[in-house]
Amino acid sequence: MHDVPVQAPADVTRWPWLPEWFRAPSCLELPTGHHLRPLRTADADLLLTALQGSSARLRTVLGDARGWPPRTVATTGVHHELVELETRAARREGFRYGLFADDEQELLGCAEVEPSSKLGADADVWWWVVDALVGSRVEAALGPALGSWTARAWPFARPRLVGPGGTCTWQEWTLLPDRR
Repeated sequence: MHDVPVQAPADVTRWPWLPEWFRAPSCLELPTGHHLRPLRTADADLLLTALQGSSARLRTVLGDARGWPPRTVATTGVHHELVELETRAARREGFRYGLFADDEQELLGCAEVEPSSKLGADADVWWWVVDALVGSRVEAALGPALGSWTARAWPFARPRLVGPGGTCTWQEWTLLPDRR
């Protein structure tokens, strides 16, 4: 069993949610032939395209809970976001993975692993897919694959999967008490 703090400091990303020995996985292979790998600054154009095509739906799903994506998505904003995500990953404060087919010509979605800002879990794992994959076998496989991967490859005692097929929906997540 892993130690889980009863109460995190106000800056939830600073509490020790990962042991020193742990290194984040570099890939998750899905049974559909797709894979997740860490997003990089070089993926800015792919993320921009994915967000431009799916941001209206994503705001209805994630907007109230995450305040994301922004109403206007621009290259500079996406680049800045990816620089910040790489910085967070280097500091081991959160990890965002891109969903790709083998050729990696298109970003098909994302998954994020981060310290939970809500009580009841040591980590929140959430994901989204582009509009074209909503209701697809790829979307159906993603939640269970993330659940298995989180249990097998990450050192969490109480991960919470937030999304379709997860342990809670975004609406349920918003109702959970915040860490104080």
